[in-house]
Amino acid sequence: MHKIKQTKQCAQCEAMDPSYLLGQCQHYLCQNCFKQILTNTIQSKKSKFQIKCPIDSCKQQIDLKELLKYLTLPNKCKLCNLEQSYTCGQCVIKEIEEIAKINYYSKLLKFETLINLETQKELNEEISKLELICPICREFNQIPIIVCMQGHEICKDCYYNIRNIEDVRKACPICKQELLSAPPNSLRAQVLIKNLNIKCPNDNCKQIVKYPDFVQNHYRNCCEQKIECFDCHEKVEQLFQDIHQSNYCIGSICPFNCTRKLGVLNCIKTRIIKIILLSNIQCQL
Repeated sequence: MHKIKQTKQCAQCEAMDPSYLLGQCQHYLCQNCFKQILTNTIQSKKSKFQIKCPIDSCKQQIDLKELLKYLTLPNKCKLCNLEQSYTCGQCVIKEIEEIAKINYYSKLLKFETLINLETQKELNEEISKLELICPICREFNQIPIIVCMQGHEICKDCYYNIRNIEDVRKACPICKQELLSAPPNSLRAQVLIKNLNIKCPNDNCKQIVKYPDFVQNHYRNCCEQKIECFDCHEKVEQLFQDIHQSNYCIGSICPFNCTRKLGVLNCIKTRIIKIILLSNIQCQL
């Protein structure tokens, strides 16, 4: 007797021969259903590391790293000039750097890091004195808007957070009056923000610049100056010194001072340290 060949079906639309496996739940999806998952993931702010399997009867969580193997980078690898998957070892470092840069400047623009620096006490005091701190999230009100007829100001993020809460009266969090449906920007705050003086936190720079020039030009130029790595003598952007040291500096030595170079294995230095500490293994030459 001839065995009947079993064919797979998309777990969502039942299309034949799906090629995308979601992970531990072993559900397969066709190309169209897989694209829909990616679209939903990109649009969802909650989907940072895991998403729920789209099959209603399945309660498994899907690790987003499982989906990366089906994707390719939008640009060819600069090193090998070939289309690369997200798991390509040659592209990983560049991707880490870009993510680090985006995260770093995002924090910088919100002043979460800058205001708390020891060198920025005067700036911190001035921002508080001028009432440029959002009364809701207690962060620097970079995009201040007037939210009610009383003229109260909060940041734009907090305004939309209040507007998007269902079944809650849309009221000013300060005076409880009705929120304006089209809140105007605060001219008062914008003028004050544009005239804020900021000391560059770069140790090698003593300049004091206005806020707009600082966030748009000055600090990026300061941080992207290349300085020499003490271990391997490669010139690296100042912004990425820590990433360089912890991930791929070929001159870094074993953290247990055995003089052995870690080389390309330096990218897993943290993991090595944890394993050694947990198992009490002594580092040997």
